[in-house]
Amino acid sequence: MKNITKKIIELGGKSSNLKTTMKKMPIEDRKKWSGKEGLILQDLVKFEEKEDLKLVKKIQAENAKNHNLSIREYILLQEKAIKILGAFDTGHSMGCYRSLILNGKSFASAHTTEMYSKSCKYSPTYGSIKINLNKKELREIQEIGHVWTIKGKRINSKVFDERHLQPSGSKNNYSVDFIKGYITSNFHAETIAGAMAWRKMRAKILLNSRNEEIEKDKLKKRFVGFQHSLNAGNCQSGTMGFCQRNGLNPEMGYRLDYILSLENSEFTNLLFSTVKL
Repeated sequence: MKNITKKIIELGGKSSNLKTTMKKMPIEDRKKWSGKEGLILQDLVKFEEKEDLKLVKKIQAENAKNHNLSIREYILLQEKAIKILGAFDTGHSMGCYRSLILNGKSFASAHTTEMYSKSCKYSPTYGSIKINLNKKELREIQEIGHVWTIKGKRINSKVFDERHLQPSGSKNNYSVDFIKGYITSNFHAETIAGAMAWRKMRAKILLNSRNEEIEKDKLKKRFVGFQHSLNAGNCQSGTMGFCQRNGLNPEMGYRLDYILSLENSEFTNLLFSTVKL
């Protein structure tokens, strides 16, 4: 199969024009390979995939050299750059051009432009976004709380000085630049006081949440019986049915966590709400 594939390629053949190319071949070859077009097509597709991969690797090597990067780092930074560009949009209905410039050289693009139908008389208006970074910034930037951020010096154990990319302006005058601020966990603040206030608020919420869980655990250890079910608003027939389904003695009491493990329903949740009262 390799010989015929080689001949077709020499004649300028591709997987997209196989039949046309085979017609140019001597009649003896056409007869010899008649009915095997499917196998030849498979060979051509594999050959073209290998050639495309070679071309991609060649372009990556050239671009990496142009930016004085190893191929491995070039590929990793390309992926990151495209993610960064994807986080911003000018809001134009037909899309925008998005480019990341690295040390003054074009590095990555993630355009999202659309065209009007051919019958439309209007020309589309596109937005434009350019983000300028140096290598150090692109290496260090990371997505924190859906914001592309570079951490600075450590102020204390949890609050950092930081810079993060933020859009400004309007559709017609749109820019994405670094602004300075502070970060704690995933929260960004303009001042360190704002970051510390957020930490205090989160600590209070966590403490309340833990206290609630402790209280819930205490409540689940309580014993409940037939009368608790009636007090909660469950009917007598429903309570008897629940006992029969789960092999419970209506004259006895059972720990609430055991009752909840048997069934997660409005019936058992009503029991839980009654114990809380």
